[in-house]
Amino acid sequence: MKLKETGYEFGSVEPLRVIFTNALQEPLPIGKDTPEFLSQEVVVADRVKSHVPITVVIGNPPYAGHSDNTDDWITRLVEDYKKIDGKSVRLGQGKWLQNDYVKFIRLAEWFLERSGYGAFGLITDHSYVDSGTFVAMRANLRSALKRITVLDLQGNAKRNANRPDVDENVFDITQGVAIVVGTKLRAQRRDGDVHAFEIRGTREGKYRLLESANEHFFEWESGSCHKPYNLFVRAESAHLDEYDGLPSVTEVFPGSYSSEKAKRIGTGFVTTHDSFAVGFTSEEVINNIKTFLGTKSENEARGFFDLCSQNQWNYHSARKNLQSDEWLDKVRQITYRPFDSRFTVWDRQVCVHRRLEVHKHLGPGNIALLIGQAGNVVGADEWALIYVTRPPADFNAFYRGGCAILPLHLYPFAPGESANTSVWDADSEKRIPNIGASVSAGLVEGLRLPFVTVRADDYNASMCPEDILHYVYSILHSPTYRDRYSQFLAIDFPRIPLISNVVLFRSLCQLGADLVALHLLEDDYAA
Repeated sequence: MKLKETGYEFGSVEPLRVIFTNALQEPLPIGKDTPEFLSQEVVVADRVKSHVPITVVIGNPPYAGHSDNTDDWITRLVEDYKKIDGKSVRLGQGKWLQNDYVKFIRLAEWFLERSGYGAFGLITDHSYVDSGTFVAMRANLRSALKRITVLDLQGNAKRNANRPDVDENVFDITQGVAIVVGTKLRAQRRDGDVHAFEIRGTREGKYRLLESANEHFFEWESGSCHKPYNLFVRAESAHLDEYDGLPSVTEVFPGSYSSEKAKRIGTGFVTTHDSFAVGFTSEEVINNIKTFLGTKSENEARGFFDLCSQNQWNYHSARKNLQSDEWLDKVRQITYRPFDSRFTVWDRQVCVHRRLEVHKHLGPGNIALLIGQAGNVVGADEWALIYVTRPPADFNAFYRGGCAILPLHLYPFAPGESANTSVWDADSEKRIPNIGASVSAGLVEGLRLPFVTVRADDYNASMCPEDILHYVYSILHSPTYRDRYSQFLAIDFPRIPLISNVVLFRSLCQLGADLVALHLLEDDYAA
């Protein structure tokens, strides 16, 4: 009908070869109740999906972070985007790989793999071009395709929130978008080339540029995609080799957790219902619990508080377990946001996900760095996802993206103690410095200073764990450091240079100590 409206003349009775189907769904058998006019289309779609070599894929697939397309077939295909060279990689927010647009990119890649050659062109959410979550996706696309061309149209409202320049979206959405064109040849013996460019500005300006441009219009930057990040960006990568040679901050403070499940970076706690579990004062959170205990039903309690609706927490169980006054001894100060200390009841009936494997080490006698892994998620001009804490810290201390917690010291606990014991009860004389052996050895070699677990009387004669934390804290607050490595700080944990100049090291330690004292609102500024 639409073709007729535009003057198209059909030369035969052959039906138009347009098939309506869910491309992300594995071919399904035709049921008895399938309408006849649909059953033929289903048969054709099944044949195309199963047997026809598809060599061109184009489209603007939907962007849906919580996808309804959960067919096992496409979900299994996307699992490839969690591995590099067959080995699983740790992804901060792996759930975003289930976004519909990612599934369509994987589908397009699969079609070309099956056909042996071809091309696809899609306009999608642009998150995959530089986010750490998609590092394995980018690596897989490089190995599968001869050439990848990415035109990032930007327009991300969240990332632009704090920027002074104008950058509008080409669609009426807040998520930035990008055009990706991938080509595949039968004979491919190495990773494909990546050519990238980005456009910022007004919507009309982007439209005019796109209408007048062709492939040769843009100054595509070839070879901008390097391991280990495989960025699909045109950003300067001159410092990649330098940066990649530095130890990650997670190697400086590696952690040592007691269970296989917890052999990962510890993260902040999640109460799941802050209006109930968190208060500005200890009195406020105590009154919240008393109000909760005074309710007669779950509906009544939900009238007072926005309570967790997940299966991890149960109203009746919580009310039963909080009947005794033991919870009054569990009121704890917490780091809720930078410069925002609040209180909670350190009990799973109130603060549901306490992340005990890391938080059991925190308390007045210890200190920990709060680190954000991916700076691009908060939309700030400059990376600033670094803070310091003594008490437990909220997962969303940096508003979005979550925070990793890297304690300076670890406390030995007997088996079975981790669930209820905390550093408040621990023997501080038995604590162990949480400093990576290779890092301490590198500093010892470069600075010619012995590493001691407890500060010596002569400050300049040795180096202790607090010195290393203060040094790292000062480095991560350096504007020069943040500018030089901004491209990599946007997608991964920061990496730390190990210096050999003792005078500079001591100066940075003092600056870091001052910052720590200021941020903790403590009076002692001595390193």
